[in-house]
Amino acid sequence: MRLKVCLVLGSVLILASCGSSGGSTTSPSSTTSTTTTTTTPAASAVTVDIPSADYATGKTTTNFSPGSVTVAVGGTVTWTNNDIITHTSTSTQAGQTWNSEIAAGARFARVFPTAGSFDYRCTIHTGMSGTITVR
Repeated sequence: MRLKVCLVLGSVLILASCGSSGGSTTSPSSTTSTTTTTTTPAASAVTVDIPSADYATGKTTTNFSPGSVTVAVGGTVTWTNNDIITHTSTSTQAGQTWNSEIAAGARFARVFPTAGSFDYRCTIHTGMSGTITVR
């Protein structure tokens, strides 16, 4: 009986060592890579502020805030004059021409029906300019 037990145990050990012989087979694996690009849609309406100046200290308004905005085709840009003096929003660019005085505390809105990039400025204050991207 001892011989049978030894044979059975020996067979089990042989089978076990065969199963963990270190040899392995691999099958080809397939890796799929997907890249997703997310684009933020352009807003249908944006506001450009004309900041208030501090005339007591001599600090004047020299910029539109933000200086560059993006709006969807058909979208509206509204300029809000928070200053105590008049400013303008003016563009003489082909395809989009406008000239509007914006009194202190007033607003001016314009719809942009076509895609493009449009520069504008304040004709009263040199260096005060901005860009509107329509997409």
